[in-house]
This record gives sequence, structure tokens and C-alpha cells, in this order.
Amino acid sequence: MSGWPEQTNPSPDVGRPAIADGSGAFARTAAAALDLHSAGQRPCLHGRSPSRYRPRRDALSVRLIGVAVSSNCIVSVICIDVDNPLPGWLGQVAERLLVEFRQSQSIRHNASKGSVREGILAGEFLAKYLPGHVSLITGGEVLSAQGEVSTQQDLLVVDPRTPPLYARDYQVVPVECVYMVGEVKSRLTTAELEVAWNGAQSVKRMQKTAYRQPRHHVIIEPGGMTAYGRRWSWYPTTAFLFAYDSTDIRDLAARMHELAVGTDPAHRLDAVFVLNKGIICWGDREEQYLTRPDPTSIVRSLSQMTPRAVLIMFTWWLNEMLGDVWTRPFSIRPYLQGIIDTDIAVSLCLPDDEPGNGVPVG
Repeated sequence: MSGWPEQTNPSPDVGRPAIADGSGAFARTAAAALDLHSAGQRPCLHGRSPSRYRPRRDALSVRLIGVAVSSNCIVSVICIDVDNPLPGWLGQVAERLLVEFRQSQSIRHNASKGSVREGILAGEFLAKYLPGHVSLITGGEVLSAQGEVSTQQDLLVVDPRTPPLYARDYQVVPVECVYMVGEVKSRLTTAELEVAWNGAQSVKRMQKTAYRQPRHHVIIEPGGMTAYGRRWSWYPTTAFLFAYDSTDIRDLAARMHELAVGTDPAHRLDAVFVLNKGIICWGDREEQYLTRPDPTSIVRSLSQMTPRAVLIMFTWWLNEMLGDVWTRPFSIRPYLQGIIDTDIAVSLCLPDDEPGNGVPVG
């Protein structure tokens, strides 16, 4: 799986920021932004003075929208091309999300408030920007053929052909058809992070086994992929956490690191997006950012990001993760096996003089 977008800075002696545009112009822009943050101290980019960079002629075509700071060094900078209309559209969406989030604060009932905020994210953003080959479900549980049931999930991204096992305002769907689950929080704390972590695990630990077997002359290729450091014969479910606001991103990242210790990479949260703060994700020790954790990855955070920057990266991450989803042909039979066996057994025990004993009608 490819990592987060990388910088293509032409300077050979510069460390590669995890997320950046291709122009060398942002070093000075970021330096100016961080001068305010660092109380007048001259920041540096991976230990290099910003004065080493010469802005290109198109320096005015980029705009700083996010900076990640570690001590007095710029760890990452995020810039956009102002001639590209998509960031502007996403910026407007981010503003609407925040406005509706603030308006929902007048709702007193916590459960209703939570549903409204899930609906804001789903209606204003996900329903419009998710790839067309997946479907979105708001509110539901995931069931496995082994009888495991997940905790309640705020958002489920599923295969459009998914047969709901229970379909009302609240749905229950088979795990084989689930590509991604998401949790939505108003204000994320370390305690809420742990709850979301456990909720994601309740889905990600499930085995996907209910697939149709080859029969007659039809040959079904099972496919496969490598993720989380190993090979899979099905698409492993991914999980994200979205929050409108949070406590300090660094405290949340530290807690996520503690939760990750001893946890299978495939059972971890894949990313955390806080609209008003920044992002918590995974990376390697060379400061590259990863879409999924692997056995050697570490927790990384991006802070001091604008809501637009967060939504831009959320859009990129969703499309990166969902762009290559696939599934084998689903079989509902394992979910109905006990029912089918019971009904067949009852039918076979019917008295000879009862209708339905196998005697031809006519």
C-alpha cells in the first residue's frame, strides 16, 4: 500500500517531509507561520535553515494550509495549489461541518446530538465524496458467520450488493461485505479514543469466511492482497475515527501508541482525523506516513492544521483506501445454515398423510 503523498523537493540534501507540495516555496511560508508559534525563534525544516531554500517562480501559486511542529522544527508542511478548485470546495464543506456542529450544541439529548453529528458528516461530506463503487450506511452492527456481533458502528462503508441481515433505521450487515467502519466523536479525549479503538477491534478481529465455493464449471479466483504486514485472501476491514474537536493531539497520539503495543497491526485504528486540530496516523522511522499500520510502524501526528487541510487529507485517505477494494462472491448460506437445517429436519419428519410429504401434486 502506498504511503501518504511525498515531497518532490529538488534539493538533494533535504529530508523528505511526510506531506508537502513540490515547490520549495513553503519553507519560507512555514517559517513565517511558525515565527508566531515559536515566539520569534527561527524554526528549521528537518534541521535545515529555511534560508537555504529559493522559492520557484510559481511560489504565489501555493498556499500553506497546515504545519506539523515538533519542538522547534517543522516536521511536515501541507500546501495546496490555489489554482486547483477542489481544495476551495473542501474548505467550504469544512466550514459547513463546523457551523452545523456548533448549531447542534443546542441539542440537549446526548444520543440525539450524536446522531445529528454523524448525519452531518455523512450527509455533507461522505455521501458526496466517497467513491461511487461503495455504499454508506449510518448506524449499524456487523455480524460474522461464526455468530460474533460487533459494537454499534456509527458509519459503515460496504459493498453495494450487501444483503442486510436486518434492515430498518438500524442495519446489521455481514462482515464479508464491510470494507470500512467509522466512529464520529464531538470532542475526542483519550478515554473516547480507547472506546473507539475497542469498537474498531470488534469488527477487525472477525474472520471473513462466507464466500461462495466454485461449483459446476464456474471457476472463481479468490484474489488476494498484502496489508498490515501479511497476505490476505479477503479485503481486511479498515477503521477510522473522525472528531470535530479534541484534547491535545500529542496526548491522543501517546495514548494511541500505548494501545498499539502488543496489538496486531490489522486490529488497530488506521487513522484519526480531528477537524479542528489535525491527524493521527502511522509512519515509518524515516518520517514517511502510511495509510495502514504494519508491524514496524510508529504513531505519527500532524497538528496545527486548518479544517480544510484535515478534510483534504481525509478525502485523500478515503479514496486511497477504498480505491482498490474488492470482494469475493458472498454466500449468505453460512448465516442461514442453522435455520435451513432445522426447517429441512422438520419437513422430513412430516407424517405420510400430511401435505408436502413429497407426493407429486396433480
